[in-house]
Parts: sequence; C-alpha cells; structure tokens
Amino acid sequence: MLKKIIPLTIVLMSSFSLSANDGVVLERNGVVVTEADIASYIEERVPADRKAELLARRGVVREMVENIYVIRQLAQEGSELDVLDEVQLQWQVDFHRDRLLMSAYLERYIEAGLQDVDWEITAREVYVADGDKFLSPESVTASHILIKTEGRTAEEAKALAESLRERAVAGEEFEALAVEFSEDPSAEQNKGNLGRFDKGRMVAPFEVAVFALREPGQISDVVETDFGFHVIKLHEYHPAKQQRFEDVRAQIEKELRVQIANKLRQDRIIEVRSAADIDVNTELLEQVEAEYRSEFVTEE
Repeated sequence: MLKKIIPLTIVLMSSFSLSANDGVVLERNGVVVTEADIASYIEERVPADRKAELLARRGVVREMVENIYVIRQLAQEGSELDVLDEVQLQWQVDFHRDRLLMSAYLERYIEAGLQDVDWEITAREVYVADGDKFLSPESVTASHILIKTEGRTAEEAKALAESLRERAVAGEEFEALAVEFSEDPSAEQNKGNLGRFDKGRMVAPFEVAVFALREPGQISDVVETDFGFHVIKLHEYHPAKQQRFEDVRAQIEKELRVQIANKLRQDRIIEVRSAADIDVNTELLEQVEAEYRSEFVTEE
C-alpha cells in the first residue's frame, strides 16, 4: 500500500554548505539533487536553440531542481510496488542510448558534409537561378480619403467621394480635404498619408488602383472596397528592384545550410534503410504483423 504523502515545502539551499564537495542543492530523506543533475537535465530536456531563452528566465533552474526531486521522491515510493517490467525498462534504456548515438553520429556526419560546400559559389548559383525570389517588391507612398457608407446610402457615399476627387484634381490641398472629410480614424493624425507599403498589403480593389498610378501627385478614380469609397493620391512609385547578391548572401547561405543538412541526413538514412544486404525474414514479419492486427485492429 502506498504511504500517505505529507505536503512538503521544498527548500533549496542558498549555499552548498550541506555537501559542498558534491554540489548538492537539495536533499531530503536520502533523495538528492546535485549540480550534475541540473546539467544533465538541461542537456536532456532543453533543445539547444532554446537554452538561452529558457535559462534567461528567473527561477527556471529552481523549477528544474523541484522537477527532478519530485520524480525521484515519487519513484522511490513507487519502487515498493514492483510495477516495472524490467525487460521493457532495459529495452527503453538501450533504445534511448541508440537514439542518442544516432543523433551524435548524424550531427558529426552532417558537419563533415557541410565542410565540403563552397558556400559563396553555391549561394551565387541559387541567386542566379532564383532571381525573382530576390526582387524587392513594388511599393508606393500614398494618401487616401475614405468615405464610409455608414449613415448614408452607397450612392450618397460615392457621390461625396466623387466631389472630393474633383476638388483635389482641381487643385485643393489633398491633406486638408483628408483632415476635413476622411472617415479613416487615423486621418486627423496622418492627414490621410498611408506611408510606404509593398504590393500585397492592401485589399485588392485599393491595390489595383494605387499600383496603376505612376506619376507623383496623380489621383485615382473613386475606388470601392469593403471599407467604403476611396480617393487615392500617389506620392511616389517604387518599382521592383533586384537585391544585390552581397545583401542577400547571408540569408541564402543560412537557408542552404538547413536544406543541405536535411538532405545529408535523409540521404544517409535512406542509404542505411535500403542497403542491399539487409536480411529480412519476410514470412516471420508478416506473421507478427498479422498477430498484432488481429489483436488491436477491429474489422468493420
């Protein structure tokens, strides 16, 4: 029978006075947690790319120590139950060891493979082959006046937008019209100026209209979107531009390292899996598969 578990306040020692030589940070009833345990726990449980982020959080090491302690304390109490299948346990230990060795081997294998790559030449080949990928997109700097349909009919909103467009085309200051009439909530602060934005950022009808403009000061026809009716003024058109290789080389190489590493890993696994001299007892394999299917799969 399990013993009644008494609530426990875990106290971490502020110094290693209990056993300085062993680096013990927690001890109770023969259960200890050491500095070495913390190091191994971090290595086992925390991915390398998350260590800096996680360990920057105050108190996280204390949480780890408490986790280790709870596992060991309850495991010690559970050891009285004789519930573990020792054969299965040993299989898990051996299999986990094999996985760690496989990971370590593949890491070294990939490192060796990456050393053979001429990164500048390979990156330049990608840059030339996928030139369109390294175009900075078209962009514009523009302002607009928005007239909503709330509180008026669509015909009334469109008519008001048309009249404001005529006034802007006739020479009235666009910013002043935006401040006075635009129903975009930000108009009072930005005077209708939307700043610079790339193609693909705005809703389709607005985007088609604004990217059809080319000359600074050009004003669009009235454009209808789900937001209402717009009058758009172009300040500047910025055509798509090929980025320099020097500016994108680091990005290309970073992506290539991931791609090539993944390919090296997959190719090595496929090579091992498809070795010609693997001896498979097909008859026994089919028999085992049939046994498990009959035990676990319910036929409809």
